[in-house]
Amino acid sequence: MITSVEVGSFKSWKNCTRIRYAPITLFFGVNSSGKSSLNQLLAMLKQTTISNDRRRTLHFGDSTSEANLGSFREAISDHDTSRTMKFEIEWFLESKLSFRDPSSKSEYSGSSLRFSSFIDTASEKHLDGSVKEFKYTLIEKDREVVSVGMQRSGDSEEKYELFADNLKLLRNRGKPWPLPAPSHFYGFPIEVGLYYKNAGFTKEFEFHFERLFEKLHYLGPLR
Repeated sequence: MITSVEVGSFKSWKNCTRIRYAPITLFFGVNSSGKSSLNQLLAMLKQTTISNDRRRTLHFGDSTSEANLGSFREAISDHDTSRTMKFEIEWFLESKLSFRDPSSKSEYSGSSLRFSSFIDTASEKHLDGSVKEFKYTLIEKDREVVSVGMQRSGDSEEKYELFADNLKLLRNRGKPWPLPAPSHFYGFPIEVGLYYKNAGFTKEFEFHFERLFEKLHYLGPLR
């Protein structure tokens, strides 16, 4: 179950705003206050997770999509492509997620996950958005257990690096190269598993993110 959503520079949500969700959540407000935009955001993320084109950062939609937002320029606040779009989602897992670091033998366990992503236009090659950074955080009773993510390396448009908190990532020998771009806005490329000794758990985080949207359904019109 989703427990909170934070959004910034997405349509009318110019500033980062955190919204708490409950089993039943009602939104009230005047027209054009951003109520529908929250549903459109979740629909856009869902249709991206099921898109076969893993190089597509975000699937803004088409005539067959639940949400058709057009393009990054149309979805970003004020149509200002110099802005960075941010979204963050926290949710309860169906069952506790646990894994063991094969290098340190440390064990990690949590009942919730938080995912955040920052999307911008790195250059004219990425006018429909490019991942600046994304991060997963495993949480247990409001305590951040471990975080892992990817961020753009320096000024490069195509090179990324892996980072983690509360876990030391170890490179395999002979694998000094930077990582390629993420899959969509949330996925770790297969090179993560090849270049690092103890990053196999990243696919677990990715799986649970896709599982969240697999079970997410919207009943009603998107205006």
